[in-house]
Amino acid sequence: MRKPIRSYQIVRLILPIIYGITLAAGIIGQSFIIIIALMGTALIAGAFFCGWLCPFGAVQEWSGRLGRLFRLPLIKIPGKVEKWLRLSRYILLALAFTGLAFTLFITSPYGSFTGVMLGNISRITTAAWILLGAVILSSLVIERPFCRYMCTEGARYGIISLARLFSIRRNEKTCISCGACDRKCPTQVKISEKKHIRNFQCINCFECISACPVKNTLTYGPVFQKKGAKND
Repeated sequence: MRKPIRSYQIVRLILPIIYGITLAAGIIGQSFIIIIALMGTALIAGAFFCGWLCPFGAVQEWSGRLGRLFRLPLIKIPGKVEKWLRLSRYILLALAFTGLAFTLFITSPYGSFTGVMLGNISRITTAAWILLGAVILSSLVIERPFCRYMCTEGARYGIISLARLFSIRRNEKTCISCGACDRKCPTQVKISEKKHIRNFQCINCFECISACPVKNTLTYGPVFQKKGAKND
């Protein structure tokens, strides 16, 4: 039986639309203050931008839902392959700080493609539109491929979020090791093997919490608790 859509999932569908509209209207720019605020959020509570605000992340998620609607097979990348593939966005991030950055991020199809996320549609070339279409089509069967393997913004927030003060927590005493959380995670984080989910791929979508069959086994809260505090 299919689980009903929860209120937070509806919010996650609506917020990227609002954010995208404000981007298109020029209300939100790539200002230093906005970037610092998003990085601060990642440090305190994790990569909420990726899971709750990013318009292109939402497009990939909606595409994936469409794929499930048409019963397309969901492709799960083997763990050993996924481990190496996810390094690609960090390599791209590193290149942003080298002399190759101008070619890669400004003059290439990938560079103009970032105009989708920055709200600068005029910068998007024909090649970038083709890349955009390829990503959206692939997201029908692979969950958030751009987020996982190509997004330098997500890579930056992911690295910062490793030191987050709040995270998803797993109660080892009540966990039944059913693997439902692992199967539901769109970025293939092995949640069932961790106590605190401070993983650089985690986008705080809370889908794992929704999928867990044991109440209060997966929760969101402070990483550091006082001794004797109840882990619920």
